[in-house]
Amino acid sequence: MFRKILLSTVLVSAGVVAMAQPVFIDSVENNNVGVPRRLGQGNEMYTYYIKGADNPRLKNASLVVKLTGAGMQESRTLTIDVDKNTNILSSAASAMGVVFMTYNTATKAASLIATDFSGGTVQKKTIEGISAEHAGWDSDIRLFAMMPEGYILVAPDAKKRGYTVTAYSNTLAEQWTERADQQMMEVVDAKMIAENLIVLRRELQDAKQQKYVYSLQSINTINHSDQQVSELKDEKNNYCYASAINEQDGAILLAGMCYKDGKFVHGLPAGVAVCEFEMNGRPMNKVFVDGQQLSRFLPDPVIAAMAMNSILHVTSVVNDNAQNVYCLAAEMMEKKTTNAKQAQANVTIGDLMTMVIGKDGELQKLTLADKSPRVAITLSGSPVGADIYGTAGWLQRNRLFNTKFAMHLADGYYVCTKSTDTTKNEVDAIFIRMDEPAASNQFSMAIGRTPTNDVGMKPCAKYTVVAGTMDKKMKRWLQADIYSIMGTQAVFFNQAEDKIVFYYDAIMKRNDK
Repeated sequence: MFRKILLSTVLVSAGVVAMAQPVFIDSVENNNVGVPRRLGQGNEMYTYYIKGADNPRLKNASLVVKLTGAGMQESRTLTIDVDKNTNILSSAASAMGVVFMTYNTATKAASLIATDFSGGTVQKKTIEGISAEHAGWDSDIRLFAMMPEGYILVAPDAKKRGYTVTAYSNTLAEQWTERADQQMMEVVDAKMIAENLIVLRRELQDAKQQKYVYSLQSINTINHSDQQVSELKDEKNNYCYASAINEQDGAILLAGMCYKDGKFVHGLPAGVAVCEFEMNGRPMNKVFVDGQQLSRFLPDPVIAAMAMNSILHVTSVVNDNAQNVYCLAAEMMEKKTTNAKQAQANVTIGDLMTMVIGKDGELQKLTLADKSPRVAITLSGSPVGADIYGTAGWLQRNRLFNTKFAMHLADGYYVCTKSTDTTKNEVDAIFIRMDEPAASNQFSMAIGRTPTNDVGMKPCAKYTVVAGTMDKKMKRWLQADIYSIMGTQAVFFNQAEDKIVFYYDAIMKRNDK
């Protein structure tokens, strides 16, 4: 039976009772509603949306930015006039202000728009090389705030020949550019860690054989000539298909399934891999657990499912230095194409499991979580034609797996997921212990929602996703709204109220329900 949380560290906006205040764990997300994001090292967050874009009676639209923080009674609002055909592809913010990558669907023009939070000065810069395909919902364009003052733009090449990293000042003056010109190279993930840009990338070697090379690039943004590139493979040429990345205790962790010679095949992979790097991108440690170790732990039905159109996908990794182990979370995903002509597929995500891997490469535990939530997705658009691994990666980038984050609490490491009960107006954020995910070692937090006129909320276990289209109305689905995992701190943001409601850290009490 789950245990309820009583938070001993509660941060409440003025006049708000913490335990009674509804907090979003889900929010309706489309191309005009921005995801709440972290502003700085404190508890400040910002969110944004475009007002009036879908209203035919209005001639203009407004980009509305809201800033909230601990102890703020009211959010600060900033309004920028924009064309009605404007879409937001990415954003970033810092103490300097906020910057947006925008795309006009009518003129096909891409621009950076930057302003401070006073709204007194608005900078705008046209960006070349952004195509309509890149401007789709499944865009891989990323923006980051850069030390000491400025922004980093990571954009794919229009002809799929690598990507470009460009640094801008806080006035959008271009400072330097780095290009990765390899044929068929893409950015799987990217993160800004201190002064280093960390880029996880995948290069297609042979499309017919589904053969890929994975590597990690680190660029120092203060001295951009200081770079490190490491291929994610072992001495037997097993490539790590990294799908989880985490910054923890002064190190960068990557984890994923690995495949011989970088060739993806259905069925049991070559194993699972964990790679650990210094913050500057220099390798520290790597372990590869071979498939024979996995097969001793995996149930026969899981092994049989992986031989079909299914995959075991690593969603989270943490470094338990006290126990000298890595802890991983993974989920099974099954895809069945139901209408090839219309490019539509049904996807099921379930069977969440955790792994404990010694830093010597021994798989110590692999355990299926009791009563793990399941998600059913009706998927149409660009990801449908991809292989099962490509689809899994796309869904994880768009936060449609059960795993939300992993973090260290007082008595160990936990992975946060959520229930999918559609019969009530609140859900439970379930915290599953990573080394022992039995029901007796789980606890839950009740998360309520308040529907608004702008963002209607219903608990939902089924999602309909249309990708690769510019139709705003066709690109709505539910996503998790748990954000800002900084060490042992998690911040919950109430998008309806535009406020941070509370955060919790390792000091917490749980009562048996």
